[in-house]
Amino acid sequence: MDKELEDFSSSSSSSSSSSSSKRKRSQSTESVSKSADGISLDVKVPSWVGEMSPGERQEDDADDGVEEGSESSVANSKTGHLFSKKTLTRPSYCSFCKHFVFGLRKQCFECEYCGYLAHDKCKDSVEAGCYHAQLAPHPSGTTEISFHHHWIAGNVDKEKCIVCNTYVSTSSGGFKALKCSKCSAHIHEACMDEHEMQAKGEYCKPKHRDLIFCRELIAKLVANSPSTPSTYRPLLVFVNSKSGGQQGDSLLSKLRSLLTTEQVVDLFEDPDNVGPRKGLEAYANVPNMHILVCGGDGTAGWVLSELLDKGRFHFESGSPPMAVLPLGTGNDLARVLQWGGGYTGEPLSPILSRIGLSVPTGLDRWDLSINSADETFSKNYVLNNYFSLGMDAQIALQFHNLREENPNMFKSRTINKGIYGVFGFQTLINQPKELEELGVKINVDGTDVDVPNSTKLKCLIFLNIPSYAGGSDLWAVNDSSSSSSSSSSSSLLAAPSSPPASASSSSSTLLPPSSSSSSLSSSSGVVLDRFSPCQMNDGVIEIVGMRDVTHLLALQAKISHGDRIAQGRNIRLTITEPCCVQVDGEPFKLPANTTVDIKLKNQATMLKRLRKKK
Repeated sequence: MDKELEDFSSSSSSSSSSSSSKRKRSQSTESVSKSADGISLDVKVPSWVGEMSPGERQEDDADDGVEEGSESSVANSKTGHLFSKKTLTRPSYCSFCKHFVFGLRKQCFECEYCGYLAHDKCKDSVEAGCYHAQLAPHPSGTTEISFHHHWIAGNVDKEKCIVCNTYVSTSSGGFKALKCSKCSAHIHEACMDEHEMQAKGEYCKPKHRDLIFCRELIAKLVANSPSTPSTYRPLLVFVNSKSGGQQGDSLLSKLRSLLTTEQVVDLFEDPDNVGPRKGLEAYANVPNMHILVCGGDGTAGWVLSELLDKGRFHFESGSPPMAVLPLGTGNDLARVLQWGGGYTGEPLSPILSRIGLSVPTGLDRWDLSINSADETFSKNYVLNNYFSLGMDAQIALQFHNLREENPNMFKSRTINKGIYGVFGFQTLINQPKELEELGVKINVDGTDVDVPNSTKLKCLIFLNIPSYAGGSDLWAVNDSSSSSSSSSSSSLLAAPSSPPASASSSSSTLLPPSSSSSSLSSSSGVVLDRFSPCQMNDGVIEIVGMRDVTHLLALQAKISHGDRIAQGRNIRLTITEPCCVQVDGEPFKLPANTTVDIKLKNQATMLKRLRKKK
C-alpha cells in the first residue's frame, strides 16, 4: 500500500538538497501572445517554455548560470542542458571544443536530454541550446506533425545523409556531419540547406511526436484551429522523484529525452512550489491534454485533488484523462487501470505508445468525513481506492511509524513488502480486536446492516476499486458469478430505490458502468441472492470483512475472497471503541464514539490500458 503522501510535506523542506533539486527551474507562468494560422491569442504557459530559441534563453535564476546539483550533475540554466558524468563505451569527442575525450571511466559530461557531450572544462561554456520542439512546415493539405531537427555536430554514426543519400564520414570525430538528437537523422554540413530539406520533406519526426509539447501546436489547440492535427494529444507528465526507492528520479531524464524537458515535471523540483499545481495551472485547460502520473496511488490522488477538488479548474467536457505509471508499493489503482503492479525498468517508449491506445474510464471519488461524538476529532478526506479499519490499518500504522523513524530502511518495493509481512505475522501472536469488540455498526442507504461473523472479523474494508493491498480481489464477484458471503448464510445488498441527491445532481458528469453489471435497484434494501461486481465507476461502495492475516494470504493466493457484507451509495459507520483506520494507505488512530460518513463527491477521467489480444 502506497504511503508516499505522508512524506510529501516533511520531505519537501529538504528536497533542495536531494538529487531532484539539480533540475531546479523557475516555473513561474506568464501570458504570451502566439499566432496560429493568423489567429492571435494569449496562452498561459510556463516562462521556461522558450519564447526564444534555446541559444538565446536568459537565465532563470540570478546566479552565474550554472547550478550545482548532485555530485556528478550540473544544470545550465542558460541553455537548458543537464550535464551528468558519462562513462563512454566508444571513442568520442567533445561537441564544444571538438577534441578527443581521454580516460577510462566517467571521462566527460553528457546532457541527459539531448546527448550533447562536453569536457568538464567545456561544459560551462556551451552556448548551443538543448532541445525544444519547433513546428516545421508541412505540405499543403496535410496535417502530419513534424518538427525542425535539433542538430549536434560530431560523434555521428555510419548512416546516410538525408539530403544527398550518401554515407557521412565518422573520421576525426565526424564533425563534417551532424546528427539530430531527437530522431537520429544524419546530414552533411555541406548539405545543410533548409529549402532542399523542405522540398524533400526531411523534417524531424520523433516516434512520440503526437505527445510532444510544441508551442505552435498548443496555440492551435487553444484557438481551436482547423489545421490542428487530429492525432495531436499533448501529454503532461508528473514524476514523483521520491517514489519507488528513488526510482522516479531516474525516470525524469529518460522521459525528458523521449519527450521534452518542459512537459515532464518533477513534483519536488522547486522546493518553494512542491506539487502539480503550477503545471496544471499552465496546461490543464488546454483541449485534448492528457496526463501521465509516475508514482504510487498517493501521487495519483495528489494530482487528482489539485485537478478536481480545489475549485481552480472548470472543464466543459470532463477533466483531462490520466494514466498512471506505478512506482509505489501497492499500486492498486494502476493495477485496475491495467498499467501493472509496479514499474521495473522496462523501456518507456512502448508505454508512451500505449497511452494513445488507452480508453477513458470513470473513477468515482468519495467524500469521507470523520467526526467524534465529543467534537474533539474531525477530519475530511477524498477516497479514491478504499477505506478500512482494524487489523490492516494497525499494520499500516506500524509500518508508517517505522518508516518515519528510519526512512533509509525503505529503499525498495521488495523491502517494503517484507516489512509489511513481518508486522502482519505479529498479529497472529498479538491478536487485534474483533469488530464486535470495537462496537462497529453500519448503515447503508438508510438501512442498518448486520455484520455477519462480527466475532471473527478483525478488519472491515470499504472498496471503491476491485483491488486491495497490492492486487487482492476481496470482492471476487464477476459479471457471471452469483454467490453469497464466504461464511454467512445470506448476502445483503443495501441499495436505495433512487440515487441520493448528491449523486443525482452530478449524474450528467458520471461515466456509466459497463452494461453487463447487474442492477443495484432495490425498493427496500432487502436481502438479495446476488451481488453486483465491484466497479470503479458505478457510484457504489462495496463493504467486505477479513478475519486474520491467514485470510489475507489466502486472498493474495486467489484461493479465497473476503466476507461480503453489503453494497451501497451512502454509508454511515459508527465505532464505539478506539481503533486504527486508513484512507487510501494513510493510517491513523480514531478515538472512541466516532462516526464515519461516505458519500459520492465527483468522478475523475482515467485512462485504462487495453490488453493485447492473444
